[in-house]
Amino acid sequence: MVIVVVILALLVMTLCAVVLMYRRELFRWAKFMQNHPPTSNTRLGTEAPLPGSHEVVESVNALLDEASLRERTMKEQERELLEGLAGLSHDIRTPLAGAKGYVQLAIDEEDPIERAHCLKLAESRLDTTREMVDQLFDYMRLTTEPDALDIECHDVIKILASTLAELYYAFEDKGWECQVDVSGELASMVDAIALRRVFENILGNMLKHGSGDLQIKRLGNTIVFSNAIEPESSIDESRVFERFYRGDSARGKPGAGLGLAAVKQLCEFMGIKVHAHVSDDVFSIRLVFASSTKEASRACWR
Repeated sequence: MVIVVVILALLVMTLCAVVLMYRRELFRWAKFMQNHPPTSNTRLGTEAPLPGSHEVVESVNALLDEASLRERTMKEQERELLEGLAGLSHDIRTPLAGAKGYVQLAIDEEDPIERAHCLKLAESRLDTTREMVDQLFDYMRLTTEPDALDIECHDVIKILASTLAELYYAFEDKGWECQVDVSGELASMVDAIALRRVFENILGNMLKHGSGDLQIKRLGNTIVFSNAIEPESSIDESRVFERFYRGDSARGKPGAGLGLAAVKQLCEFMGIKVHAHVSDDVFSIRLVFASSTKEASRACWR
């Protein structure tokens, strides 16, 4: 009987010791998490080989690693945004200063023809400024209001045809042909207004930075936009969808560098895959929509 009592006493003492060690570890872990700076690389450790403690510590450290990575990513994105906005503010001030200069010349100019010419140049600089500000506004709206999209079944080809019709005179002014090879119907779940903006931004980018006729071709559920670019163009196809990226900035073409970034953002919201490719002085953008099989189309139109 005495032996049993001694054994039970030892077990109770052992359990009490284990409970106290768990309590100490838990308090130490809680204090560590309360005082742990988000940017610190210090990680949680164990002081006692308690059952399950190693798994808990590994899970906590994994969460800390994830939070640290997220913090670094956010700071890097914030840094890139501030750098991009700084560059954009400079680009906006340039045409504004030019517009102001031409207006001043027009005020002092006595020749009505020359005055009209100066005012026309000032108007052109202001249009450039408005375009960049509009691109910035559109991009910021896209990133803050993704739920505003109205995703429904639409015929992609009809939206493309309507967009091309509106840009007819832009191609005519360039003296370019637009070779279109899209036939049939391509049903997909998209936002009609957003998809139209995608087409406008792609075509507008090619009109501004391209150097020749534009080709639009449908390959199943894919639409490919292609046109020639200048041989000396330095376009990094891996970066064309980055915000504020402008492959031809050295050649002085104005722009906010947000048109294709908005394309990428909108396509992600609508489940459209978008790719860019440069080969043999030809720049192409490929949009891959959901399956265009007859079964999928019938399901879309229900």
